[in-house]
Amino acid sequence: MKVTEAKRMLQDIRISRIEIQALEERRELIEARAVRITRNLTGMPSARNTRTDLSDNIAGLLELDEVLKKRIEILSRKESDVVRLITEIDSAKHRTLLTLYYIAGKRPMTWDDVAGQMGYSRSAVCHEHGNALVELQKIIDHNKSLHTFAHSNPVLC
Repeated sequence: MKVTEAKRMLQDIRISRIEIQALEERRELIEARAVRITRNLTGMPSARNTRTDLSDNIAGLLELDEVLKKRIEILSRKESDVVRLITEIDSAKHRTLLTLYYIAGKRPMTWDDVAGQMGYSRSAVCHEHGNALVELQKIIDHNKSLHTFAHSNPVLC
């Protein structure tokens, strides 16, 4: 069975989480720079215009905050949809594996992290990942068929 849709959905979430993490780190750097510039504002003449630098940094922070807010909102919607699908998986092991690797925590886990958390070897976790993707794809396909059936067979009154 092809698991391309299930894998694409999960990878999209993982990539979005990594992107948000990188944006948050970028924000911390800009904020630290703004704090340094603020400390340098003494009113003494300088070769550089620290007030302009500070304004640029504040504008960058505000812009980055907007981008982060949008990315986090999109990620939250995607995660909600995927978590709903994952909860339909019969195997607790597969639900846990997918949740740990793709959803849980502030930072995405590695396969070694997941293996350690679950008490399995890395190779066993990778093998079970394939089985979990098959289960998830079956649920996605089943939900699609239900959706298609419901829209193609309206109730006659």
